[in-house]
Amino acid sequence: SVDCATTLKRMRPAPQGRGYRIRKRSNHVTLFVDTLSKNDSQN
Repeated sequence: SVDCATTLKRMRPAPQGRGYRIRKRSNHVTLFVDTLSKNDSQN
């Protein structure tokens, strides 16, 4: 599953002295690993 993590806030130069906000998003990725028994692999 993927969950939201912290967002890094950055500024990008824009016309006429302004700045556009950039959100650099990151995620938490969770992997579920399971093993197969010999009986499961025959099916």
